[in-house]
Parts: sequence; structure tokens; C-alpha cells
Amino acid sequence: MDIRDEKCRVYEQLRLLMEERRELSKQYFDLKEYLIHLEDNQVTTNSVKAIHREVEPMNLENEKELQDYFTQRKAIDNHHRSYKDYGFIIASILKESGKPLSAKQIYHKWTESYEIFPDYRNFVNNILPKINRDESIPVERAMRGYWQYRLKT
Repeated sequence: MDIRDEKCRVYEQLRLLMEERRELSKQYFDLKEYLIHLEDNQVTTNSVKAIHREVEPMNLENEKELQDYFTQRKAIDNHHRSYKDYGFIIASILKESGKPLSAKQIYHKWTESYEIFPDYRNFVNNILPKINRDESIPVERAMRGYWQYRLKT
């Protein structure tokens, strides 16, 4: 086995572990917030019960607010895209141009056409190099600072 292939596989495993860790952390903090919300709800419910000395129906307003909150969080998370999504957008921009473009030109065309886009520094330092390493995305580095659509051979 080539050492380069082995390195690629190790990096892929590291990337998968990081994605799993992020997802677990996100679930952990969501459950922690939900638990805090339930504890706050229980304290207010217990104090109200102590005052009235009777069983009250479940407060559906708070449950509705909680569900709205989680729905809103999921909607915010839907704006996150992986570099592969960005890669196919960049590939289409480069294919339409028919010639190599600088990273700045690609970024400006992207900001004109799409609503969601990363910070320029993140785009140049992280996204473009990841796209270059990914064989499934037909984008390659032409020379320093310039990128081109890769023709299938």
C-alpha cells in the first residue's frame, strides 16, 4: 500500500471522528438545555401546585415554545453546508467560465449568485484545498491562486 493512500485513509478517519464528535456535542448541549428547561418548568409547576393544592393541566405554551426553539435551531443548522456542496457550486462556476479563475474571481461570482457563502479567508485557506484533494469534485489547482475545471480523462 502506498504511504500516500494510507495517509489519506487516516485523514479520512480523523475527519469522520471529528464530525461524529461535533454531532455528539451538539446533541449533548441540546439535551442539557432541554433538561434545564424541564427543571425550570418543574420548579414553577411545583410552586404553583403548592399554592393551589390541586393538579393543573400541562402547560402547552411552554412546550410549544420549546418545540419552536428546536425547530428554529434545526433551521439554522440547515444553512451549514459541507465543502462538497461548495465544491459542486465552484465546479459549475469554473465550467461556465471555460478558463482558470483566481480564487477572488470565483468568490465574487459566488457572492453574486448564491445567498449562503463562507468567509473569504475560510474559502481560500480551507474549502479550496479540501476540494482540490477530493477526487470526486472536478476542480483542480491550475497554479498558485488559480483554479480550473478538471476535464475527465
